[in-house]
Amino acid sequence: IDVETNGSLTAEEAMQFGAQLLKSYFDYFSSEDKVVESDFIADFSRASAQEEDSDSAPIKESYTPIEILNFSPRTLNALINAGVGSIEQLTKCTESQLSNFRGFGAKALDEVKDTLKERNLALSSEGLEE
Repeated sequence: IDVETNGSLTAEEAMQFGAQLLKSYFDYFSSEDKVVESDFIADFSRASAQEEDSDSAPIKESYTPIEILNFSPRTLNALINAGVGSIEQLTKCTESQLSNFRGFGAKALDEVKDTLKERNLALSSEGLEE
């Protein structure tokens, strides 16, 4: 395997991070006490209904893993450790909620807001949380 990095971490660290991330997903879905089928079916049904309602509207990235946003490893780890694994979950968070995550500081918040803005998405507003 040929691994290239931007220099913020070594190729070995990148492989270890990727392996740990993949292992965590396998562990999550192989755990017998997790029941994801009903949630998945409900989400799939909701997405199918929305698609039928608007034939020309593209499917939003609402169920896309946050890994595709190419956050820095520190930001990505903070989000995953806080239980934020999809773009939909991320856009439901407020700035104050993100700031309370362990290992998530001002730089990470700016990175998230800038990345979401590039995709015409945004964090939830404080006033809407009530």
